[in-house]
Amino acid sequence: MVLVGPDSATLVDPIATETLRAEILYALTHWGKVILDNPTEYSSRFYQSYIVLNWRRKLHDLHRGHPGSRREGGEWARKTLGERWGG
Repeated sequence: MVLVGPDSATLVDPIATETLRAEILYALTHWGKVILDNPTEYSSRFYQSYIVLNWRRKLHDLHRGHPGSRREGGEWARKTLGERWGG
């Protein structure tokens, strides 16, 4: 939603779907390694929920090829990934 100034779509060139997917995949694998290398830093309830919601969003974005919200990603993951990943 634009409040002031030009629409952001007029300021930035579109990003190719494959470029976006490559960046998401890199972010998932890099961030995953960072977390696994130092899991105690991320063991709080805040970080755990933050990580889960962001990973769900990234997986959803990877699946559909364009960015979305954490809520959309969370709802998609709950429906798509099954009960094993829902708790």
